[in-house]
Formats: sequence, C-alpha cells, structure tokens
Amino acid sequence: SGPYVVNESDVQKGKSVTIRRRKDYWAEKYRANVGAYNFDEVRFSVVRDQNLAFEMFKKGELDYFVVTKAKTWVEEMNYDHFQRGILLKRQVFNNYPANVSYLGFNTRRAPGNDIRVRKAMALLLNRQLLIQKLFYDLYLPTNSFFPGTPYENPSNPKNLYNPQEAIKLLAEAGWKDHDAQGRLIKSGQPLQIELLYSNPESELFLTPYQDDLRKVGISVNLRLTNPETRFKLMMQRQFQMVASGWGAGGVFPDPRPEYHSSTADVENTNNISGFKDKRIDELCDAYDHEFDPAKRAALLQKLDGILTDQHQYILEWY
Repeated sequence: SGPYVVNESDVQKGKSVTIRRRKDYWAEKYRANVGAYNFDEVRFSVVRDQNLAFEMFKKGELDYFVVTKAKTWVEEMNYDHFQRGILLKRQVFNNYPANVSYLGFNTRRAPGNDIRVRKAMALLLNRQLLIQKLFYDLYLPTNSFFPGTPYENPSNPKNLYNPQEAIKLLAEAGWKDHDAQGRLIKSGQPLQIELLYSNPESELFLTPYQDDLRKVGISVNLRLTNPETRFKLMMQRQFQMVASGWGAGGVFPDPRPEYHSSTADVENTNNISGFKDKRIDELCDAYDHEFDPAKRAALLQKLDGILTDQHQYILEWY
C-alpha cells in the first residue's frame, strides 16, 4: 500500500535490497506526499562493518552515511572532500522520539533476578564520564523509557555513578565477602555475569564498565557474537545480560509488547527481561483504551516510573 514495492528478484541475500517506485501509488497526489518519494529506485547495500561503510561513502560508493559514532562526527569528517563541499556534513533536528539503548538483564536467571544487584550495576555505569571522555559531550544520559517526550516521568531515578551505594546494595543482597582474586562471593560462589553484544564498537564503553565492575568484585565476561546470534539468544532468553536497544517505533508509544506480563514467558516476544508487574499490566490495558492525549501521557508517565524503578534495564544515552 506504500509508494514503493519490493520484488522477490530485488532481494540479494546478504548483499542488497532494492525498492522500486510504483506508478499506481494511491496517495501520490496527497498534499503530505508532494515532493516526496522522488527516486524511481533505491538500493540498500548490506555492509556489516561500519568502518568499511564509511570508507565506501568517502569514495562515493554510498550516497549517504548515518554517523553513529561521536568520534567519527568530530574527528573524521573535516578532510578536503568535506571542506570542498563534495561531501556534506549535516545535523538534522526533528521532534521524532529518541531510541532507547540499554544493557538488559534476564530477570529469570541469577544474578539478574535480584533488584539490588541490578540497581548496583546501574550505579556502576559512569555515564557522565563516558559521555564526556568518549562521546565528546554530544549525548544526554537516558533516564526514561520515553526520553525527550511528554511521556518521560520527571521523578525517575537519575542513576548517577555511585560505587559506595552500589557496594552497600550488593552487601544487602549477600555479596559482601571476597575470594583470593578479589571477586565478591556468596555461599562460596563468585558474582559473575556474561554480557552479550554484537557491535565491536560497543567495547569503547563496555571495557571501562567491565573494569569498574571488577573494582568492586563483579566479574563480567564480554561475549561478542554476530547480530543474528545475539537476536536469536535474546528471543530464546539464553542470556544473562545483553547490550541492545529499542527503536522509538512512532510518535505514539506501544509499551505492551516489551513490558506486559502476558509476553514475559513467551519466547520470540520483545519482553526479553521478563517484566511482570500487575500495575504495569493495568496501565497498559488502560492506555490501550484511552483516547485523550493528556490522560495517555499521564498513564505512560506512571508506567515509566515503575519501569525505571525496577532496573531491569541499565539505560545508556541518546
């Protein structure tokens, strides 16, 4: 029903997907579409390495490149092609909701099933320092599941870096003794967790985070996989922690797929952490039947407060 069509022959698996403009698009003359969808053909090339994609862009092999690294934006986009105007560097501002990047816990498994451990690990992610030192102060810390929107609850915890409070929480959870290697132990077992990720560039901040966790006695194994494997393990709940993110999805959020308890024990749903909360279910149900925008925003703010208080995700930045 859209302005473009994908034919089976236009899908080259692992290489490219081509979309072609339709001659019978029903909304072509609609006022909102005037001036849009001008290209007869758009080919999306599959490039698995961001650095390679950037080099292809600089050579003219790609028409545009979405910059996802602050270092690339600040340090690598000032050479002669940019100075001469052959390549154009543009920041585009809009009102589209921000995506949510996070480190998610599987609360069906230890140690992610203990909220004190989850909160402690959130307090050990030094977001402000990472944003300042690694990301050129171009990002803001995420303190909401709906950041930068009317749905963000202003009372949400800010989770500032606080090792002392983290140590206190871990002790309350029974993790107060150390073994000869400096690891926290309980009942003779060390506090260790595997963190799944698929983007090697994430190591820029995951490695310092791993080091900060090690200093208080938490051992983290960073496990790099390809995106397909990471997604499969997420959907099958075969992980302890995972680095991931949710797209905004649209102007009006739909919290049910990620956070309603009906999806918590079903594989291949977005409820990867196992959210189960009666009040969240009530808010999702009320939100699905409410049409008043102000009331919808109030419902999501309440839901946002509960989600952030449960610390099933360590929120990152946007």
